[in-house]
Amino acid sequence: MASVINGEYIPLIQQRILDAGFENLDIIPMGADKVLLKSSNDIDVNSIIIGAADIFKSFFTSIHAWNNQCVKFERGVWVRLYGVPLQAWNANFFRLCAFDIGRIMRLDTCMVDRDCLDYARILLATPSLNICLGR
Repeated sequence: MASVINGEYIPLIQQRILDAGFENLDIIPMGADKVLLKSSNDIDVNSIIIGAADIFKSFFTSIHAWNNQCVKFERGVWVRLYGVPLQAWNANFFRLCAFDIGRIMRLDTCMVDRDCLDYARILLATPSLNICLGR
């Protein structure tokens, strides 16, 4: 099991790992930013990861062996926040907005660079199937 850094697109990470020469390693999405690293031909995944730790640390955090307790249901969802005053337009404010419903995996780059001030987009990892942020 591992967590993807910054909520990156999993098929893109799979392609980058394939390009690095790890043809027998499959990345299986488990919800939100969690993935399962599995070998397609029964090679020990732990030895692969230890042997190329620098490569895998650029894609994943908290790499550990899978067990039944490590799988908690979460899903990734993009949320748009409208009507945010300009004086409150910062990452800390958006973290506070998402505090009760999940954890922030990624902030939209247009929002961070303030290219678009109509709405803010944040990628959340949440166990909830229903999200209602307001009216």
